[in-house]
Amino acid sequence: MGKILRRQDIKINEEPTRPKKSKTVDRAPQNDSRQRKNRAQLASQRKEQILQAALRVFARSGSKQATNQAIAKEAGFSSPALIYHYFADRQDLLVQVVKRFHPIVHFLEEAKRQNIDEAPFDLRDYLRKLAEALSAINQDREKCACFRVIFGESLSHSSVLDKVMEDDITNQITGYLSKLFTKAQELGIVRRDYPAIQLAYSFSGLFSVQFIHVCLLNQADFKLDMDMQIDCFLNGALAKDV
Repeated sequence: MGKILRRQDIKINEEPTRPKKSKTVDRAPQNDSRQRKNRAQLASQRKEQILQAALRVFARSGSKQATNQAIAKEAGFSSPALIYHYFADRQDLLVQVVKRFHPIVHFLEEAKRQNIDEAPFDLRDYLRKLAEALSAINQDREKCACFRVIFGESLSHSSVLDKVMEDDITNQITGYLSKLFTKAQELGIVRRDYPAIQLAYSFSGLFSVQFIHVCLLNQADFKLDMDMQIDCFLNGALAKDV
């Protein structure tokens, strides 16, 4: 005889069992985001290691001895090929060293966040702080030595100097100064018959002389009196009734 089916064995219109959702599916995007963040942090750390190593090697050894092998060894890497994972070429490395360690770059970053319309406007104080930032590099022998090498290389590879000084630092300095002089003209502090941008170029030129002599030519005894230079400049630029 066939097997007798009991009521509990008969399941009519029963919905199929649905598998439980795996919790790992929801965690996958979070894991990916965490991994990307970790990779970005590692890349930033390695890039900083290379920049610090390049600064020391350029300052200590000069251009010819500052090989990729020497920089990689200084940074603690076994292969110099890792340098070009973070920098396009040698010129790119030189440009990034200047941007990273030139003190005026950090000053300009802070100046961008500054609203000269909100605070009491003291033109002489603004100019003095900029002059201090420009001359700060002369206090660091390692940076001076490194930059001598970099600007020496720029004589044969002018794109290095052009990219750093013309496209970035110089234009930012003159832009900042032009904003200051424009505001000073609006307040009647500075003569209006001089274009603000021309005043900016003239003022920044005062400190280019010291940078060239002290940093690039290694003439440590050459020093300008910043306050005197500012006073002399303003003596010709200030409005007559100030």
